[in-house]
This record gives sequence, C-alpha cells and structure tokens, in this order.
Amino acid sequence: MIVVCAVLSCRTLYADIRAAGVFADHMVLQQGQPISIWGWADADSAVSVSFADQSRTTVARSDGSWSVTFDPLESSSQGRQVRIECGPQTAVINNVLVGEVYHASGQSNMAMTVGAMANEWDTVKADIAAAHHSSIRFCRIDDSESALPLDDLRHPASWTECEPASVVNFSGVAFYFAR
Repeated sequence: MIVVCAVLSCRTLYADIRAAGVFADHMVLQQGQPISIWGWADADSAVSVSFADQSRTTVARSDGSWSVTFDPLESSSQGRQVRIECGPQTAVINNVLVGEVYHASGQSNMAMTVGAMANEWDTVKADIAAAHHSSIRFCRIDDSESALPLDDLRHPASWTECEPASVVNFSGVAFYFAR
C-alpha cells in the first residue's frame, strides 16, 4: 500500500504540459509578426519554449495558463520544432513552417473540397495529381459555436501538408488561393 501511494503521489507531481489546440505538427506560423504560443501547465511552474533559435521562459499563472512571444521571423520553408518544457516533461511540435497564414471562412463556398470540385471540373483532377506543395498546409477548425467564451478548441487542430492524397480534403477556395 505504501508503494502504491508513493507511485501515485509522484505521478501527480507534474500535470501534462500542453500547447493550445491550434498548435500542432505541420502548422504554419505568421511571418513578419511577433509569434505568440500559449498553453497550460501546473500553476506557478516554469515553462520554457524554444523555436527557430529563440528561447523564452515564463511562469504558469494560477489557472495554469502560460504564454510566450517570439520576435518576428522571415518566411522559411524549413520545418522546425517548437519545444515546450516544464520540469521533466517535454512537448514537441514538429515540422513547423513560417510564412503567410490565411483565414478562409464562410459557408458552402469555403466548405467545398478540392475532391468535390474534381467531380464537377475535369481540370481539377490534374491539379490534384500535381499537388506536391509541402509548403502549403491546411487546417480545418470544426468547433461549433459556443454561448460562452472558450479557452481552447474543443478538438485539437490537425494541420496537413499538401500532397495528392490529402489535397482532396482541402477547401477548394483556400487551396487555389494558397497555390
């Protein structure tokens, strides 16, 4: 019984450190502007975040939230890591680019996928076959509306690199704009 209690108390010493749900592998961060990254950890714990040869350290607030801001960066198609550390825990976000980020929102016009467009126009099929654009990334946020403010996404984001197998699920308008 004593061994179990000791193991349980060590396990709860550090809660999971995490970045907000919009930050994920293959993401793109906006070039030429300060870059903010935020998330949650144990209250009052030191959090270190590094990206693109910059490092920032902060202390998690009483609610566990933390935030750091990096200096603006130039566009780069080199995939890099965001590394977040708190005590013995490390969270890593891989293959992060810096470039232009466009917010494409709307209704059916933005929801129509490249794959659906291919069913209507034969020329789109050739665009799908040639869609080897690793610097184009797509992230669809499907959270529904909320009557109350939310601190984070209900479902973590998923960023996808543009390739023939994945582009069929991209918003057609967003893909052709980015290309």
